[in-house]
Amino acid sequence: MGEITGEQHQISSPSKPMALILLGLRLAVGWHFLYEGLAKLLIPGWTSAPYLLFSHGIFSGFFHWLGSSPGLIRAVDILNIWGLILIGLALILGCFCRVASASGIVLLALYYFAHPPFIQSDFRIPLRALPADRQEYRGGAGFAGVSGAPFGPTVGTRPASRTITRCEAYKG
Repeated sequence: MGEITGEQHQISSPSKPMALILLGLRLAVGWHFLYEGLAKLLIPGWTSAPYLLFSHGIFSGFFHWLGSSPGLIRAVDILNIWGLILIGLALILGCFCRVASASGIVLLALYYFAHPPFIQSDFRIPLRALPADRQEYRGGAGFAGVSGAPFGPTVGTRPASRTITRCEAYKG
């Protein structure tokens, strides 16, 4: 029981096809992080304040606190933008991959806890301040409407009984 023998276990390298699949996956994830960071950096006046202030997860108090002060918001914005960019670059270039992967996991966990998908996972976001028969929908400000952020430009009003898709929201 628990006897140590002279055998050593060797960890084998992945096969060439598997290595190529993992490389492609690492590059794709890295590109996504880099793209999101650069998009936030290049959009004039981008801020994480609405995302923090409209948090509805179990840690919403923490995220509301982060969004309550202009100084904290600025710090969160800088950390978010440069964290995304640096994680993306590290994954694409293949350097510091373990640190970048762990940092990416932490960052994605923070996004997840701020807006868990099981609380409101609908693609249309009604603003509850309007009457129930006329709800205003907002679309994301991302490239070709793929970001899904609910804090983009106002698209217009539609009857609340009609469900609209993301693509319809961008037609105005």
